[in-house]
Amino acid sequence: MVPAKILTLLLFVSSIAFCWEGPLPVRAEERRQRQAQHVVPEDVNSGEHLVPDEEGIAVSAESISTQADGEGSLVHILRGGVRIVQGAQSLEAPEMVLWQSASNDLHQIEGYVKRESRFQRGHSPKSPWIRLQTRERIALNQTGKAVEPVSPEESPLYREAVRYRDAARAERSRIHHASTQPGHAPFDSDSPPVQTIPTIPQSNAAPRKTRKVRLSSRSTTSYSFTSVEDTKSTPPEQIITITDGVRLVVSGIEKFDVLDLTADRVVIWTRSLDQEGIQAVLEQGSDAPLQIYLEGNIIIRSPQQELRASRAFYDLRDDRAILLDGELKLNAPNLNKPLRLRGEQIRQISRGSFIAENAWVSTSSFGKPGYRAQASKIEVEQAQAGDIRQTSGVQAEVDEETGLPVEAADPWITSHHNSLWIEDYPLFYFPYVTAPLSDPNGTFPRVSVGNDQIFGTQVRTVTNLTNLLKLKAAPGNEINLNADYLSKRGPAGGLNGRFQGFDPFGLGHSISGDFLGYGIYDTGHDNLGADRRDLIPPQEGRGRAQINLRDDITDEMRLDAELGWFSDRNFQEQYYEREFDTAKDSETLLNFDFHRDNTSASILGRSLINDFDSGTSWLPKADLYLLGEPLLNGWFTLSSRMTAGYGQLQVGANPTDPADLYVPLPYIANVEGAVLSTRHEISAPFSLGPVNLAPYAMGEAAYWSEDLNGDELGRLYGSVGLRGSMMMWRAFPNVSSEVLGLRELAHKMVFDFDYSYSDSSVPLSDIPQYNEFDDQAQYRFRNRLIQNTFGGILPEQFDPRMYALRTGAAHSVTSPVWELVDSQQVLRLGWRHRLQTKTGPFDNERIKDWMTLDLEAAYFPDSMRDNFGEDWGLYSGRYAWYVGDRTTFLANAFYDTFSDAQQLWSVGLISQRT
Repeated sequence: MVPAKILTLLLFVSSIAFCWEGPLPVRAEERRQRQAQHVVPEDVNSGEHLVPDEEGIAVSAESISTQADGEGSLVHILRGGVRIVQGAQSLEAPEMVLWQSASNDLHQIEGYVKRESRFQRGHSPKSPWIRLQTRERIALNQTGKAVEPVSPEESPLYREAVRYRDAARAERSRIHHASTQPGHAPFDSDSPPVQTIPTIPQSNAAPRKTRKVRLSSRSTTSYSFTSVEDTKSTPPEQIITITDGVRLVVSGIEKFDVLDLTADRVVIWTRSLDQEGIQAVLEQGSDAPLQIYLEGNIIIRSPQQELRASRAFYDLRDDRAILLDGELKLNAPNLNKPLRLRGEQIRQISRGSFIAENAWVSTSSFGKPGYRAQASKIEVEQAQAGDIRQTSGVQAEVDEETGLPVEAADPWITSHHNSLWIEDYPLFYFPYVTAPLSDPNGTFPRVSVGNDQIFGTQVRTVTNLTNLLKLKAAPGNEINLNADYLSKRGPAGGLNGRFQGFDPFGLGHSISGDFLGYGIYDTGHDNLGADRRDLIPPQEGRGRAQINLRDDITDEMRLDAELGWFSDRNFQEQYYEREFDTAKDSETLLNFDFHRDNTSASILGRSLINDFDSGTSWLPKADLYLLGEPLLNGWFTLSSRMTAGYGQLQVGANPTDPADLYVPLPYIANVEGAVLSTRHEISAPFSLGPVNLAPYAMGEAAYWSEDLNGDELGRLYGSVGLRGSMMMWRAFPNVSSEVLGLRELAHKMVFDFDYSYSDSSVPLSDIPQYNEFDDQAQYRFRNRLIQNTFGGILPEQFDPRMYALRTGAAHSVTSPVWELVDSQQVLRLGWRHRLQTKTGPFDNERIKDWMTLDLEAAYFPDSMRDNFGEDWGLYSGRYAWYVGDRTTFLANAFYDTFSDAQQLWSVGLISQRT
């Protein structure tokens, strides 16, 4: 408490010293001198130093000959229609010699121009020598046919350019030497002129920007002023003192439409007004000095922010200010209210950048906010274009002159020694916070606390490293640090993040993806439910690593890369249970996809780096599809798929804990070899009145180097059939109900069927399942189900491959699990209902489903072979009632009728609410 009291006493004494009621100009001059201590001196550019233009330089000519120059640069001899463009300026000439060089991040060209050259809009340059700089790139473009290169020594223009360059260098050296001697002017009027596109020709130079200062009374009472000229300063300046309330509206400031300043008392320093006197509107160049001291109910408004203070000093030319007892209001896109920043002292160090001492921040509009974050120092930085800390979360504006989008800079907030206060009570402390204003989370770690029987008391934190390290973070890019402690397991931590728009090789297409690394020193046991409540992990150090990348090369080509590693078989199920149950498997693969019109192809390389997983490594596998290709003027349609690959099928390793039950599935074995298949289907679709029919015939030839017994295996498979459908509908235009969300009603019904007769030369039970049809969560469940439910032998009616065969999962050309076919005869029937209504504005209505009902069944003529002795089976129904845009009622059922068959039903309600 003693340091705090001393600090308070010092601040009190300093405020008394500052608040001494001396004459207003004296107080203002003191404030101006204090502000001058924070001003960085301006750079002085000599004649030899050019301020680099942010615009790139484009050079074009019919013929360009380029060779290395002895001084470490490139020399270009350009002939025919030479044109140089930088920004809005251009230069044209019949011939030109240019020297190109680079230093650090600056690129420069300088050279000799033929006298016949002309600038944009027909003006001629005053000098044949030009010199341009840029931070961007210099692009050369030859517009004519390729010609033999011209040697510099053989070009009269080059020799003339060298003579002029050497003479210019010698003259500049003489001028520099003379400028350092007493009695000599720094510049000689006879020095060779150097031309730059932004300033030549003089007659076409942009008009000098002017600044206007309008003076008006703050209230109905007119203001009072005095004005004196201070001839002792160099150059002389005018000092204007205004009292009784005044408003100054300054226009013509770069990037500001207008700057509005109001105060009770004002002192203005500017250039000497000579004979102009004091007017209600002062006009001066934008580079003229203009410094203002304000006190008493100060309000400074601009389109970007609003400042309030008791006393302030503002230097408009340098965009610097200092405010006492100041308040800054900032508008953030993600906040409903402006962000209030209050500080004992607020310094504006540049346009949009501030430093506040002993400050607090809040969105509360009350004079004393009920909640606030206090800090010893808060910095507001206005990120500029190209700043590595800039984000792109704000909608870009459009430049009125160029018509190009201008990326809006998101202010960056950094604060030190932060504490969160509710009323007069501090609740939380954090030493350092930094984040863009549009990010409400900042770098405060997100903390969650919980307790359960598996992990014990849990403290989990997530810290945004993107903000903490002030990295550029466009929307969709972030890096997070996880630091956790689980009382029953141990300490844990890792990194996760996502990224998009990443083009590391400059190929013009972006890479997106996400990554995750997490580890824990686990001293506990796994609790996975049922008969696995006390499993011993294989080691104490456990974790995972995962990377997913996607490269959309073109609209037709895509590349996917994944890495998925786990320390042991149960880590994901224990620590990422929802992901294990519902998400895609974590794999290690590289996959290339191509599609155009009705053709697609893919090449897959995959490795099972986790030895406890069951599945196939492909080294590699290629697929080619041709879908819906018309033949004989559309009488027939052809669809084809061809697959060729080398697969290594592996049975997952046994668990290290014997209590973790495991029996391998019967259709997976440790075999490997070539896997080949080609499948084709020809159909002849036609209409018979309201009925659409399509007879078809499908055939396949397949080959495996190793089957389940390690022997070669070939299979021929064929199927013929008839598909058909018929739709019936009726509209009820008079049905309407606001309660039920109905605006007219239509009932649509579709009857469909598919009869097929199939024959296979090899039974499905002999074929290894190289192409997985389930994820690892289902494989692990079935590995236990065989033992704990069926005693080690899986009955055929519960074999998942038999179920897939009965439902026709592979009865199509495009099925990725094409092994799952066999000799079969089946008729599949469907009756599908749609109750539809209209929604949306009356001038732009759309049709949506209100209720849906799908009923299905299958008939098996050879029921003993195909359906365990029952002619009918696979009864199913799916019902959905879309009560509203966020609420859905669901009911589903699935029944089979043979002995011990599955009989499932479910009813549910989905409601999405914030």
